[in-house]
Amino acid sequence: MTRPQAQQLATCLAARSMSLAAGLSTSEIAQLATRFGLVFPPDLRLLLQVALPVSAGFTPWRDALHSPAVARAL
Repeated sequence: MTRPQAQQLATCLAARSMSLAAGLSTSEIAQLATRFGLVFPPDLRLLLQVALPVSAGFTPWRDALHSPAVARAL
């Protein structure tokens, strides 16, 4: 996936009433990978860096970095 494709996907999600926050930074992605032992697939990583879905049903990635309770729930 290219950045324009990720942006188009984010636009489609927003058009379907999905709530989006600012994308994750490279640092946040690295922290999540280290903290939870994750390897984000390239397409997912790019999408999460373009726009972070925060609607119900999506993993609360940014919250997991700052809240021990959310991190334990993952």
